[in-house]
Amino acid sequence: MVTKRCELSPPMRWMVVGICAVVSLVVYLVGPVSPWLQSCEPSYASEVFPWVESISHRQLVCEQAITSIGGHVDAAVRFGLMVGALWVCYWAALLAVRGLDHRRVASFVALVGVAFLVLQFFTPVTLSTDVFSYAYYGRVVGVHGANPYDSAAFVPREDPFLTLSYGQQGTTVYGPMAIAVSTGIAWLGGGHIGLTVFLFRAVATAAAFGTALFIWLIVRDTQPKQANEAMLLFLWNPLVILESGLSAHNDSLMALLITGAVCLYVRRQRTAGFLLLALSGLVKFVSVILLPLYAIMWLREESIRTAWRRLAVGVVGSVLIVGSALLMAGNDTNSVPSASTKGGLFGGVMRTVLGAKYMNNIHELIIQRWRVLCGQSGAALGVPLSFQGSWVYTSEPASLYRQPSENSIIEQRLAAKTVLLTLDVPRNGWVRVINSSTQSRGYVRRRVLWAVDTEPAIARDPTWQRLAAGPLADARLRSANVVLRLTTWLLFIGFCCFVAVRVRDFHTFCVGAVSVFLALYWLVGTWIWPWYLLWGLTMAALVPESSPTRLALLLSLTVLTLYMTMITPATAYRSAGLPRILCEFRSLIAFGPPLLIAILYVGVQRFAGRGLPAGRGLPEQLN
Repeated sequence: MVTKRCELSPPMRWMVVGICAVVSLVVYLVGPVSPWLQSCEPSYASEVFPWVESISHRQLVCEQAITSIGGHVDAAVRFGLMVGALWVCYWAALLAVRGLDHRRVASFVALVGVAFLVLQFFTPVTLSTDVFSYAYYGRVVGVHGANPYDSAAFVPREDPFLTLSYGQQGTTVYGPMAIAVSTGIAWLGGGHIGLTVFLFRAVATAAAFGTALFIWLIVRDTQPKQANEAMLLFLWNPLVILESGLSAHNDSLMALLITGAVCLYVRRQRTAGFLLLALSGLVKFVSVILLPLYAIMWLREESIRTAWRRLAVGVVGSVLIVGSALLMAGNDTNSVPSASTKGGLFGGVMRTVLGAKYMNNIHELIIQRWRVLCGQSGAALGVPLSFQGSWVYTSEPASLYRQPSENSIIEQRLAAKTVLLTLDVPRNGWVRVINSSTQSRGYVRRRVLWAVDTEPAIARDPTWQRLAAGPLADARLRSANVVLRLTTWLLFIGFCCFVAVRVRDFHTFCVGAVSVFLALYWLVGTWIWPWYLLWGLTMAALVPESSPTRLALLLSLTVLTLYMTMITPATAYRSAGLPRILCEFRSLIAFGPPLLIAILYVGVQRFAGRGLPAGRGLPEQLN
């Protein structure tokens, strides 16, 4: 683990690990995730496993609306208590497993970890809609024969996964490898939602387990006595279990390719490892930031005279791989810019670097304070900075409500095919809109809205263009966004250079890789979700004794609080008697404590005279 050695005898340590495994299995059997968490979506597991509770999408949305905020608070408390219990067991098992380097310990850790993952198959909900997006983009290719990177691609509105993705047709943000896997799974699953979700969960579970095996093989070759600890550190982490086995995120596939590349390096198949690391960028482009560190490690461990030819082959191959991703994949902060989008390749890069998407990060707090200074308040302040209105129409007769509730006053009856402009992102099944004919504003149920095929003539009017432009219609906000993003990117690039200079061998490469991912979360990751921590945890498991690993483990715990504190709108906390600060400052709750603890830890060490010798480089300081 990452703390002092456990002084118990080996039999007692075995007992502690076993007790922790049993308690964790019980918690996973009971299920830490309740359907009333606002981020939950139905998994349709009952279609594959008849004994699982049957929950449909519409049923879940209706019952969440009925239970309202009180149901979420109860579910959040349950989630927090159970995840806390899991983390206590996880921490105790990490303490106890140190020094137990027998093969049977590895077999036990692997078997129990797989059991944790498989138990998630029987959970009637997931924690995000991503698995439906994977299936939708897979069906775009495998069923409808369209290109998911083409904004003109059209999928019939009756497609079940389009409905589960809330009817949003758009280009994908995932790389070609992720789309290829999704296409195969979507083809096997057909139109069966439960079967498709199960297959995605199975693939994510296999990827997580494969990652754990690669971690064990790598650490067995580099630090044999810590191999079992490293496997447990990754495979038993509650975040890994929930985001792989439960929510089936494709980040576990990227983690598998990264650890496979590192394993090839350790086995001295370094060109193949370089190419495999570049290949991981075809899942999500973020892993490509490890390529320079890999190359520096390679050149430092071998002489340039003997390594440059093989490295050149790896670089050329990776350029071809990454180049194909740049041309084919979508545009997002954790994916790649698309040359086919507006502005070409340069425009895509600029949107990635200077984009205004803020969610679950410290930057969100900074930009919100600036929006207040610019005079925004009320509903306008709650609209995401990157939001741009879209033209939609009602697929059936509907009502325009004053508030997002069917018990609210009806402002207007809407006929079918009424054209509306959205004024905010959907929240809890409701969309704030303005009627293009009467200019009445209010809320409409999301399920009755569909994107128009052709924008109405009124869309060319300057007044409506400003409305559709969203918050960034204010030049002051655009300037503030550019300054904030440029500053954080320059800090991140400087930190990456600082790390790169100090990479000298395999150990410092792993420590530097964890440090870079952590810096990404805090500095330039302006759109962060809990499953992104899989990136840092993957590399952290390879150096279980390092300080960045301590920080990554703490962050993997606190970031899960986002599922508890994400309640929209923020004012809904008032009806539950809870402080609004929990929602508005959820990013500070998720990302602040680990950083504060790390700073205090280093400060106390230095103040107490137990600090590190002066003049040592980054790897030694982070050891």
